[in-house]
Amino acid sequence: MMGAVGSSGPISPASVPLRDLALITLVLEQFKSQGLFDTFCQDCLAQMDNKPAYQNWRQKVDNFVSVVQSGMLEARVDRILPEVVDPKLNHIFWPQTERAIHEFLAAQKKAAVPAPTPEPGSQDPPAPSQKASQEYICHILEAPLN
Repeated sequence: MMGAVGSSGPISPASVPLRDLALITLVLEQFKSQGLFDTFCQDCLAQMDNKPAYQNWRQKVDNFVSVVQSGMLEARVDRILPEVVDPKLNHIFWPQTERAIHEFLAAQKKAAVPAPTPEPGSQDPPAPSQKASQEYICHILEAPLN
């Protein structure tokens, strides 16, 4: 048997523990040098090519790769995404985003300034319009963070 990498003499497999990395390395080197890995791979691949499950899977993978490479998948996602998101934007996303930002700003303001005592007969200011709120939110989102 061949010597281990860096050793000067032959190593007896019986004298090396089964989990010893040197033994594993020796066996792998022997397999590689005799071409056994290539033979095993070729044999297994030949058998796999004949299995219907492998053929079906291979066809699905090939079709998927073709779709991805063609750009068809990306084009469909680009078309479907606005169909799903746009209807929800003004009716769900903006109102919830506005509410969350107003609550956050109110909490920040409340924490920073003590609440004044309300005057008798005073009313809350009117809520900002949706367009004004959207512009304000976009302005906040575009501002650089410190």
